[in-house]
Amino acid sequence: MKILQIGSYLPPDLVGGAEYTAKCFADSFERAGHQVVNLRWKMPPSAGFRGSVAPSTVGGWELRAWRPMEPIRSAALTRKALFYAMEWVMPVNGNALNQMIEQEAIDLIVVHSFRGLGYDILKKIAKCNRPIVMVLHDFALICLNKGMARKGSICKTLCSVCRAVARRNSEALNLSPQVALLSPSAFMLDRVRSNLNLSNAISRHIPNPNRYNFLPRVRDKSGALTWGYFGRIEPDKGFVSDLFEAADRIHRHSGARWIVAGKGSMQDALTSFARTRPWVDFRGLLPEDQMAQAFDAIDVLALPSLWPENFPGILVQALGNGVPAVGFDIGGIPEVIDHGKTGIVAPFKDFQALSDAILSLDADRDRLKNMSIAALDAANRYDADKLEGQLLELVTQVVSRQDFSALP
Repeated sequence: MKILQIGSYLPPDLVGGAEYTAKCFADSFERAGHQVVNLRWKMPPSAGFRGSVAPSTVGGWELRAWRPMEPIRSAALTRKALFYAMEWVMPVNGNALNQMIEQEAIDLIVVHSFRGLGYDILKKIAKCNRPIVMVLHDFALICLNKGMARKGSICKTLCSVCRAVARRNSEALNLSPQVALLSPSAFMLDRVRSNLNLSNAISRHIPNPNRYNFLPRVRDKSGALTWGYFGRIEPDKGFVSDLFEAADRIHRHSGARWIVAGKGSMQDALTSFARTRPWVDFRGLLPEDQMAQAFDAIDVLALPSLWPENFPGILVQALGNGVPAVGFDIGGIPEVIDHGKTGIVAPFKDFQALSDAILSLDADRDRLKNMSIAALDAANRYDADKLEGQLLELVTQVVSRQDFSALP
Protein backbone atom coordinates (compact mmCIF):
# COMPACT_ATOMS: atom_id res chain seq x y z
CA MET A 1 0.00 0.00 0.00
CA LYS A 2 1.19 3.54 -0.70
CA ILE A 3 0.15 6.17 1.82
CA LEU A 4 0.24 9.94 1.39
CA GLN A 5 0.69 11.83 4.66
CA ILE A 6 -0.33 15.50 4.59
CA GLY A 7 0.73 18.02 7.22
CA SER A 8 1.69 21.64 7.71
CA TYR A 9 4.99 20.31 9.02
CA LEU A 10 6.25 16.77 8.63
CA PRO A 11 9.57 15.05 9.32
CA PRO A 12 12.35 16.10 9.18
CA ASP A 13 10.56 19.11 10.72
CA LEU A 14 9.60 17.99 14.25
CA VAL A 15 8.13 21.17 15.70
CA GLY A 16 5.70 19.56 18.15
CA GLY A 17 3.74 16.52 19.27
CA ALA A 18 1.64 16.27 16.10
CA GLU A 19 4.75 16.11 13.94
CA TYR A 20 6.36 13.48 16.14
CA THR A 21 3.14 11.45 15.90
CA ALA A 22 3.25 11.77 12.10
CA LYS A 23 6.78 10.36 12.20
CA CYS A 24 5.61 7.45 14.36
CA PHE A 25 2.70 6.81 11.96
CA ALA A 26 5.14 6.70 9.04
CA ASP A 27 7.43 4.33 10.94
CA SER A 28 4.46 2.07 11.73
CA PHE A 29 3.35 1.97 8.10
CA GLU A 30 6.85 1.24 6.83
CA ARG A 31 7.43 -1.54 9.37
CA ALA A 32 4.29 -3.16 7.98
CA GLY A 33 5.71 -3.00 4.45
CA HIS A 34 3.82 0.06 3.21
CA GLN A 35 5.38 3.06 1.47
CA VAL A 36 4.89 6.60 2.79
CA VAL A 37 4.98 9.82 0.77
CA ASN A 38 4.85 13.22 2.49
CA LEU A 39 3.12 16.40 1.33
CA ARG A 40 4.01 19.40 3.52
CA TRP A 41 3.41 23.16 3.45
CA LYS A 42 6.19 25.31 2.03
CA MET A 43 6.46 29.08 1.89
CA PRO A 44 7.18 30.02 -1.76
CA PRO A 45 9.77 32.70 -2.53
CA SER A 46 7.08 35.10 -3.72
CA ALA A 47 3.38 35.58 -3.16
CA GLY A 48 1.12 33.56 -5.40
CA PHE A 49 -2.63 33.14 -5.51
CA ARG A 50 -2.80 29.42 -6.20
CA GLY A 51 -1.20 26.71 -4.04
CA SER A 52 1.13 24.73 -6.29
CA VAL A 53 2.46 21.20 -5.83
CA ALA A 54 6.10 20.39 -6.51
CA PRO A 55 8.80 17.90 -5.40
CA SER A 56 10.48 18.75 -2.10
CA THR A 57 14.22 19.06 -1.59
CA VAL A 58 13.91 16.89 1.55
CA GLY A 59 11.90 14.18 -0.18
CA GLY A 60 8.24 13.84 -0.94
CA TRP A 61 6.26 16.85 -2.12
CA GLU A 62 5.51 20.44 -1.14
CA LEU A 63 2.35 22.46 -1.43
CA ARG A 64 3.70 25.95 -1.93
CA ALA A 65 1.17 28.44 -0.59
CA TRP A 66 2.19 31.96 0.46
CA ARG A 67 1.04 33.16 3.88
CA PRO A 68 1.81 36.33 5.86
CA MET A 69 3.15 34.19 8.72
CA GLU A 70 4.18 30.60 9.36
CA PRO A 71 1.33 28.36 10.55
CA ILE A 72 3.15 27.59 13.81
CA ARG A 73 3.89 31.25 14.69
CA SER A 74 1.99 33.87 16.65
CA ALA A 75 1.48 37.28 15.09
CA ALA A 76 -0.34 40.58 15.40
CA LEU A 77 -4.09 40.59 14.86
CA THR A 78 -3.87 42.13 11.38
CA ARG A 79 -1.47 39.45 10.12
CA LYS A 80 -3.54 36.70 11.72
CA ALA A 81 -6.69 38.07 10.07
CA LEU A 82 -4.97 38.05 6.67
CA PHE A 83 -3.66 34.53 7.34
CA TYR A 84 -7.15 33.22 8.13
CA ALA A 85 -8.62 35.00 5.10
CA MET A 86 -6.06 33.39 2.82
CA GLU A 87 -6.69 29.99 4.39
CA TRP A 88 -10.35 30.42 3.47
CA VAL A 89 -10.14 31.76 -0.09
CA MET A 90 -6.84 30.66 -1.67
CA PRO A 91 -7.32 27.67 -3.98
CA VAL A 92 -5.07 24.67 -4.42
CA ASN A 93 -4.05 23.55 -7.90
CA GLY A 94 -6.28 20.50 -8.01
CA ASN A 95 -4.93 19.22 -11.32
CA ALA A 96 -1.34 19.26 -10.04
CA LEU A 97 -2.42 17.59 -6.79
CA ASN A 98 -4.33 14.86 -8.62
CA GLN A 99 -1.41 14.29 -11.00
CA MET A 100 0.94 13.84 -8.05
CA ILE A 101 -1.45 11.35 -6.42
CA GLU A 102 -1.78 9.40 -9.67
CA GLN A 103 1.98 9.52 -10.31
CA GLU A 104 2.72 8.19 -6.83
CA ALA A 105 -0.10 5.60 -7.10
CA ILE A 106 -1.49 6.61 -3.71
CA ASP A 107 -3.95 4.19 -2.06
CA LEU A 108 -4.74 6.14 1.13
CA ILE A 109 -4.46 9.74 2.29
CA VAL A 110 -3.71 10.46 5.97
CA VAL A 111 -4.18 14.10 6.98
CA HIS A 112 -2.43 15.29 10.13
CA SER A 113 -2.88 19.03 9.65
CA PHE A 114 -3.74 21.48 6.90
CA ARG A 115 -2.98 24.89 8.41
CA GLY A 116 -1.04 26.83 5.78
CA LEU A 117 -2.30 24.52 3.04
CA GLY A 118 -5.78 26.05 3.34
CA TYR A 119 -9.28 24.65 3.65
CA ASP A 120 -9.39 24.03 -0.09
CA ILE A 121 -6.95 21.15 0.30
CA LEU A 122 -9.67 18.97 1.86
CA LYS A 123 -12.01 19.45 -1.08
CA LYS A 124 -9.27 18.78 -3.61
CA ILE A 125 -8.01 15.56 -1.96
CA ALA A 126 -11.59 14.34 -1.46
CA LYS A 127 -12.21 14.68 -5.20
CA CYS A 128 -9.16 12.49 -5.94
CA ASN A 129 -11.28 9.42 -5.12
CA ARG A 130 -9.07 8.04 -2.38
CA PRO A 131 -10.11 7.03 1.14
CA ILE A 132 -9.03 9.55 3.79
CA VAL A 133 -8.04 9.23 7.42
CA MET A 134 -8.31 12.53 9.31
CA VAL A 135 -6.09 12.44 12.41
CA LEU A 136 -7.54 14.75 15.05
CA HIS A 137 -4.58 16.47 16.70
CA ASP A 138 -6.74 19.51 17.48
CA PHE A 139 -10.09 21.14 16.63
CA ALA A 140 -9.05 22.37 13.15
CA LEU A 141 -12.02 20.70 11.43
CA ILE A 142 -14.50 22.71 13.49
CA CYS A 143 -12.59 25.73 14.83
CA LEU A 144 -10.83 28.55 13.01
CA ASN A 145 -8.02 28.84 15.58
CA LYS A 146 -7.90 25.05 16.21
CA GLY A 147 -8.15 25.43 20.02
CA MET A 148 -11.84 25.93 20.89
CA ALA A 149 -10.65 28.72 23.16
CA ARG A 150 -10.54 32.49 22.81
CA LYS A 151 -8.99 35.15 25.02
CA GLY A 152 -8.40 32.61 27.77
CA SER A 153 -11.97 31.27 27.78
CA ILE A 154 -13.06 27.83 26.60
CA CYS A 155 -15.70 27.81 23.86
CA LYS A 156 -18.70 25.71 24.90
CA THR A 157 -20.32 25.88 21.46
CA LEU A 158 -19.26 26.88 17.97
CA CYS A 159 -19.47 30.55 17.05
CA SER A 160 -20.89 31.57 13.65
CA VAL A 161 -17.42 31.58 12.04
CA CYS A 162 -16.58 28.12 13.35
CA ARG A 163 -19.96 26.78 12.26
CA ALA A 164 -19.04 27.93 8.75
CA VAL A 165 -15.68 26.16 9.12
CA ALA A 166 -17.38 22.93 10.19
CA ARG A 167 -19.93 23.18 7.38
CA ARG A 168 -17.26 23.77 4.73
CA ASN A 169 -15.12 20.87 5.96
CA SER A 170 -18.12 18.56 6.18
CA GLU A 171 -19.09 19.35 2.60
CA ALA A 172 -15.52 18.72 1.43
CA LEU A 173 -15.06 15.39 3.22
CA ASN A 174 -18.43 14.12 2.05
CA LEU A 175 -16.97 14.15 -1.48
CA SER A 176 -14.57 11.34 -0.51
CA PRO A 177 -15.58 7.70 -1.05
CA GLN A 178 -14.73 6.92 2.58
CA VAL A 179 -13.52 8.94 5.55
CA ALA A 180 -12.30 7.89 8.99
CA LEU A 181 -11.89 10.26 11.92
CA LEU A 182 -9.04 9.02 14.10
CA SER A 183 -8.47 10.58 17.50
CA PRO A 184 -6.08 9.69 20.33
CA SER A 185 -8.59 10.96 22.90
CA ALA A 186 -12.28 10.18 23.34
CA PHE A 187 -12.89 13.80 24.33
CA MET A 188 -11.58 15.20 21.04
CA LEU A 189 -13.36 12.59 18.96
CA ASP A 190 -16.75 13.24 20.57
CA ARG A 191 -16.45 17.03 20.28
CA VAL A 192 -15.36 17.05 16.64
CA ARG A 193 -17.69 14.29 15.46
CA SER A 194 -20.75 15.92 17.02
CA ASN A 195 -20.10 19.18 15.18
CA LEU A 196 -19.55 17.69 11.73
CA ASN A 197 -22.16 16.38 9.32
CA LEU A 198 -20.44 13.45 7.62
CA SER A 199 -22.52 10.90 5.76
CA ASN A 200 -19.78 8.42 4.88
CA ALA A 201 -17.45 8.34 7.87
CA ILE A 202 -16.44 6.16 10.77
CA SER A 203 -14.66 7.31 13.88
CA ARG A 204 -12.04 5.56 15.97
CA HIS A 205 -10.38 6.33 19.30
CA ILE A 206 -6.83 4.96 19.22
CA PRO A 207 -4.09 6.57 21.33
CA ASN A 208 -1.04 7.60 19.31
CA PRO A 209 1.39 4.67 18.79
CA ASN A 210 4.32 6.91 19.67
CA ARG A 211 7.58 5.33 20.77
CA TYR A 212 9.53 7.01 23.54
CA ASN A 213 12.73 6.29 25.39
CA PHE A 214 12.11 5.50 29.06
CA LEU A 215 14.26 5.30 32.16
CA PRO A 216 11.64 3.71 34.43
CA ARG A 217 12.17 3.99 38.16
CA VAL A 218 10.10 4.50 41.30
CA ARG A 219 10.21 7.97 42.81
CA ASP A 220 11.08 7.30 46.44
CA LYS A 221 14.01 9.60 47.18
CA SER A 222 14.25 11.89 50.19
CA GLY A 223 15.42 15.49 50.09
CA ALA A 224 14.15 18.38 48.02
CA LEU A 225 11.47 17.64 45.45
CA THR A 226 12.04 18.48 41.77
CA TRP A 227 9.06 19.13 39.53
CA GLY A 228 9.11 19.73 35.81
CA TYR A 229 7.37 21.12 32.78
CA PHE A 230 8.28 19.91 29.27
CA GLY A 231 6.59 21.38 26.21
CA ARG A 232 5.81 24.60 24.38
CA ILE A 233 6.47 27.76 26.39
CA GLU A 234 3.20 29.45 25.44
CA PRO A 235 0.29 31.13 27.27
CA ASP A 236 -2.11 28.38 26.17
CA LYS A 237 0.18 25.90 27.90
CA GLY A 238 -0.16 27.82 31.16
CA PHE A 239 2.81 30.18 30.94
CA VAL A 240 1.02 33.12 32.50
CA SER A 241 1.73 35.12 35.65
CA ASP A 242 -0.31 32.64 37.72
CA LEU A 243 2.11 29.83 36.88
CA PHE A 244 5.14 31.88 37.90
CA GLU A 245 3.39 32.79 41.15
CA ALA A 246 2.63 29.10 41.74
CA ALA A 247 6.29 28.21 41.15
CA ASP A 248 7.37 30.82 43.71
CA ARG A 249 4.82 29.48 46.18
CA ILE A 250 5.97 25.88 45.74
CA HIS A 251 9.60 26.82 46.32
CA ARG A 252 8.78 29.05 49.27
CA HIS A 253 6.95 26.24 51.08
CA SER A 254 9.17 23.30 50.13
CA GLY A 255 12.44 24.42 48.55
CA ALA A 256 11.50 22.46 45.43
CA ARG A 257 13.45 22.87 42.19
CA TRP A 258 11.74 23.47 38.84
CA ILE A 259 13.10 22.07 35.57
CA VAL A 260 11.63 23.45 32.33
CA ALA A 261 12.37 22.29 28.79
CA GLY A 262 10.89 23.67 25.59
CA LYS A 263 10.63 26.80 23.51
CA GLY A 264 7.99 29.36 22.58
CA SER A 265 6.87 32.95 22.72
CA MET A 266 7.10 33.11 26.55
CA GLN A 267 10.66 31.83 26.85
CA ASP A 268 12.06 35.35 27.33
CA ALA A 269 9.70 35.88 30.25
CA LEU A 270 10.75 32.50 31.65
CA THR A 271 14.42 33.37 31.23
CA SER A 272 13.89 36.63 33.13
CA PHE A 273 12.03 34.75 35.85
CA ALA A 274 14.81 32.17 36.17
CA ARG A 275 17.60 34.77 36.22
CA THR A 276 16.86 35.71 39.85
CA ARG A 277 15.86 32.22 40.96
CA PRO A 278 18.71 29.69 41.01
CA TRP A 279 16.23 26.91 41.73
CA VAL A 280 14.77 27.25 38.20
CA ASP A 281 16.61 25.21 35.55
CA PHE A 282 15.50 26.25 32.03
CA ARG A 283 17.08 23.83 29.54
CA GLY A 284 15.59 25.09 26.29
CA LEU A 285 14.31 22.74 23.62
CA LEU A 286 15.57 19.18 24.11
CA PRO A 287 15.79 16.58 21.33
CA GLU A 288 13.63 13.51 21.75
CA ASP A 289 16.60 11.29 22.65
CA GLN A 290 17.29 13.46 25.71
CA MET A 291 13.78 13.47 27.12
CA ALA A 292 14.20 10.31 29.19
CA GLN A 293 17.16 11.89 31.00
CA ALA A 294 15.09 15.00 31.64
CA PHE A 295 12.31 12.90 33.15
CA ASP A 296 14.85 11.03 35.23
CA ALA A 297 15.69 14.33 36.93
CA ILE A 298 12.16 15.10 38.15
CA ASP A 299 9.73 13.64 40.68
CA VAL A 300 6.48 15.24 39.43
CA LEU A 301 5.37 16.57 36.03
CA ALA A 302 3.05 19.59 35.78
CA LEU A 303 0.76 20.20 32.80
CA PRO A 304 -1.10 23.51 33.43
CA SER A 305 -2.72 23.75 29.98
CA LEU A 306 -5.32 26.48 29.48
CA TRP A 307 -6.95 24.91 26.41
CA PRO A 308 -8.62 21.51 25.87
CA GLU A 309 -5.54 19.37 25.28
CA ASN A 310 -6.19 16.40 23.04
CA PHE A 311 -3.88 13.59 24.09
CA PRO A 312 -0.69 14.97 25.62
CA GLY A 313 2.09 12.55 24.76
CA ILE A 314 4.13 14.10 27.53
CA LEU A 315 1.79 12.41 30.03
CA VAL A 316 2.44 9.00 28.46
CA GLN A 317 6.17 9.69 28.78
CA ALA A 318 5.62 10.58 32.44
CA LEU A 319 3.86 7.26 33.04
CA GLY A 320 6.58 5.27 31.33
CA ASN A 321 9.26 6.96 33.43
CA GLY A 322 7.35 6.46 36.69
CA VAL A 323 6.63 10.18 37.14
CA PRO A 324 3.25 11.15 38.66
CA ALA A 325 1.62 14.08 36.84
CA VAL A 326 -0.47 17.03 37.94
CA GLY A 327 -2.72 18.74 35.40
CA PHE A 328 -5.93 20.66 34.96
CA ASP A 329 -9.31 19.02 34.43
CA ILE A 330 -9.64 19.89 30.75
CA GLY A 331 -9.72 18.04 27.44
CA GLY A 332 -8.00 14.67 27.31
CA ILE A 333 -5.79 15.25 30.37
CA PRO A 334 -8.13 13.35 32.77
CA GLU A 335 -8.15 10.44 30.33
CA VAL A 336 -4.43 9.85 30.95
CA ILE A 337 -4.04 10.97 34.57
CA ASP A 338 -5.90 8.56 36.84
CA HIS A 339 -6.77 11.02 39.62
CA GLY A 340 -5.44 9.90 42.99
CA LYS A 341 -3.59 6.93 41.48
CA THR A 342 -1.10 8.05 38.84
CA GLY A 343 -1.35 11.75 39.57
CA ILE A 344 -3.70 14.55 40.53
CA VAL A 345 -6.25 16.39 38.39
CA ALA A 346 -6.78 19.96 39.64
CA PRO A 347 -9.79 22.17 38.83
CA PHE A 348 -9.33 24.04 35.57
CA LYS A 349 -7.26 27.25 35.83
CA ASP A 350 -6.87 26.82 39.61
CA PHE A 351 -3.13 27.40 39.95
CA GLN A 352 -3.30 27.33 43.73
CA ALA A 353 -4.83 23.86 43.58
CA LEU A 354 -2.09 22.87 41.14
CA SER A 355 0.63 24.07 43.49
CA ASP A 356 -1.16 22.49 46.47
CA ALA A 357 -1.14 19.16 44.62
CA ILE A 358 2.62 19.31 44.09
CA LEU A 359 3.18 20.38 47.70
CA SER A 360 1.00 17.50 48.94
CA LEU A 361 3.19 14.98 47.11
CA ASP A 362 6.28 16.61 48.55
CA ALA A 363 4.81 16.30 52.06
CA ASP A 364 3.72 12.67 51.62
CA ARG A 365 6.56 10.73 49.99
CA ASP A 366 4.81 7.40 50.51
CA ARG A 367 1.92 8.66 48.39
CA LEU A 368 4.36 9.89 45.77
CA LYS A 369 6.03 6.47 45.71
CA ASN A 370 2.69 4.65 45.34
CA MET A 371 1.68 6.96 42.47
CA SER A 372 5.02 6.33 40.80
CA ILE A 373 4.49 2.55 40.98
CA ALA A 374 0.95 2.96 39.61
CA ALA A 375 2.24 5.17 36.78
CA LEU A 376 4.68 2.49 35.65
CA ASP A 377 1.86 -0.05 35.64
CA ALA A 378 -0.53 2.29 33.77
CA ALA A 379 2.03 2.85 31.01
CA ASN A 380 1.18 -0.63 29.73
CA ARG A 381 -2.12 0.78 28.44
CA TYR A 382 -0.11 2.73 25.85
CA ASP A 383 2.07 -0.09 24.59
CA ALA A 384 3.25 1.13 21.18
CA ASP A 385 3.17 -2.31 19.54
CA LYS A 386 -0.46 -2.85 20.52
CA LEU A 387 -1.54 0.63 19.40
CA GLU A 388 0.38 0.25 16.15
CA GLY A 389 -1.56 -2.93 15.45
CA GLN A 390 -4.86 -1.10 15.96
CA LEU A 391 -3.75 1.68 13.62
CA LEU A 392 -2.73 -0.75 10.88
CA GLU A 393 -5.99 -2.64 11.22
CA LEU A 394 -7.94 0.60 10.78
CA VAL A 395 -6.11 1.73 7.64
CA THR A 396 -6.50 -1.75 6.11
CA GLN A 397 -10.24 -1.58 6.70
CA VAL A 398 -10.47 1.91 5.23
CA VAL A 399 -8.52 1.04 2.08
CA SER A 400 -10.46 -2.19 1.53
CA ARG A 401 -13.63 -0.07 1.77
CA GLN A 402 -15.41 -2.54 3.96
CA ASP A 403 -18.95 -1.87 5.02
CA PHE A 404 -18.23 0.42 7.94
CA SER A 405 -21.61 -0.26 9.48
CA ALA A 406 -20.48 -3.82 10.16
CA LEU A 407 -17.31 -2.77 11.96
CA PRO A 408 -17.21 -2.66 15.78
